Amino acid sequence: MNKNNITIGITAYKDSDYLEMAINSVLNQTSSDWNGTLVLDGGSDQKTKKIFDDFEHPKFQKYELLENKGPYGARAKAIELSDTEWYYQLDGDDSLPSNAISDILSAIDNNPGADYVYGDCLHFNSKKSFIKKPSDNIENLCYSLQFNGQSPIKVRLFEKIGGFAPELYNNADWDFWISAYEIGAVGEKINKIIYHRRLRDGNVGSIYFENKPDNLEKIIIRHPQFFNVKRKTNARYKVNELLARHFRSNGNREKAYIYAKKTEEYGILTATLLEIIREYKMNWLRFLVRKIARRMNIFIDYHYK
Repeated sequence: MNKNNITIGITAYKDSDYLEMAINSVLNQTSSDWNGTLVLDGGSDQKTKKIFDDFEHPKFQKYELLENKGPYGARAKAIELSDTEWYYQLDGDDSLPSNAISDILSAIDNNPGADYVYGDCLHFNSKKSFIKKPSDNIENLCYSLQFNGQSPIKVRLFEKIGGFAPELYNNADWDFWISAYEIGAVGEKINKIIYHRRLRDGNVGSIYFENKPDNLEKIIIRHPQFFNVKRKTNARYKVNELLARHFRSNGNREKAYIYAKKTEEYGILTATLLEIIREYKMNWLRFLVRKIARRMNIFIDYHYK
């Protein structure tokens, strides 16, 4: 093991607009007790590759994948390359607050038996930002991640679980944390922001979310002990509800309606889901007026109340 206790693994794929910000957020840490690994996934664009090729730093090692392995294949390679007890994932379009490593190492010192550390996450883009706190309710793990952003893990935990399930692609981390719960992994909580996650545009978000119902069924099969009848029903309800609300916020009322109706198969519809169904049946002019009125109410609530 290296004398430093944690490796920060940056994985990049077509992240030319943000990769240097991610790298600099690591170099600007108040603590220097870390190692860095930069992994470039295969099939990336030339601008991202040039940043990767030009970057050199004595605390970083680099590795270029010749084939596209996807986000979890790249992360698995970064973990494989680490020579420390702990590993912290940083996506190439995200960043770390300057005190992140210092706070994480203090948490590890406070609880040497911990298998992972978790804390608050700042979600941001050019228009807005907000903080999300982790959930301590294990029932939320039925349909979503408990932790926002990334959580440092012991490399040994990753190896014990057997890594990521490649067939789950966008939801392999969700599956990973269910496995961590099942084997009794111990977490140490930090009541501070330890990760900055960039909010994706609607198109990227839609691609991510639309895989979720299929991946949920695969995860249910992989974890029959965790998903009892109640949890399966709740998970299917919540995943379809999330999709309905997501597509409504993006203005796609047809897909919002489809997922609202699917939600109805698993439980009683909320007021929001009933409203989504009513909106789908409206003519376009009435729907547009309603949408403008709703946005005006949000604006007034935000600026004047």
